[in-house]
Amino acid sequence: MKDMRKKLHALAGDIRAAARGLRPKLSAFWNRFGYVTSMAALLLLVGAAATIYRSRAAQNSAPAPTPTPQPALASSLNVGAEAEAEEPSFLPPLDGEVVGEYRPDALVWSDTLGLWQTHAARDIAAPLGTAVSACADGTVTEAYRDPLLGYTVRVEHADGYESLYACLQSAEMVEVGRTVQMGDVIGAVGESADAEADLGAHLHFAFFLDGEAMQPPLEGA
Repeated sequence: MKDMRKKLHALAGDIRAAARGLRPKLSAFWNRFGYVTSMAALLLLVGAAATIYRSRAAQNSAPAPTPTPQPALASSLNVGAEAEAEEPSFLPPLDGEVVGEYRPDALVWSDTLGLWQTHAARDIAAPLGTAVSACADGTVTEAYRDPLLGYTVRVEHADGYESLYACLQSAEMVEVGRTVQMGDVIGAVGESADAEADLGAHLHFAFFLDGEAMQPPLEGA
């Protein structure tokens, strides 16, 4: 046991002696290379910090992902827009000069009756016997002689529209209940309207939506 303590004591003495001998060498190394070593370590720390900062900045500046639209929703919106954009089309019943404008809210002088009155239709002059066509698909609901407007045919169309053709030569060219297509001949221009005799041969054309008179859609007539 004593021998062991002696050996340990001797070993500790050797270590202390080696440390005393190494200290001058370390001091000389530091005096010679200490500044360079410190600067190198500082540069390594600064480089590492800059790398971490750039990595975090790149993550923060990345653009946000763009959400993908729902195809079903976009499709339904387009279908709705197309349905709303659809409007019924109408064909002029004949070509001719407009001799009586649509004036439902203004008084118009009538040479035939000798008075001022409104005019909720459009009068189109044409040679006697000129064919009159249905302005759209529909069903004939009336064919009769009116005491003022003469021979008259009324056609019911889709979506609440109705068209009326008066001052015809006859109301016998179509039957009530007949289905007609756009462009089908339903009568001929006559002079049967006693209330508009001063206009001569012409078509008295009126148009309705849900029972209310409206401007006949014949801008080209």
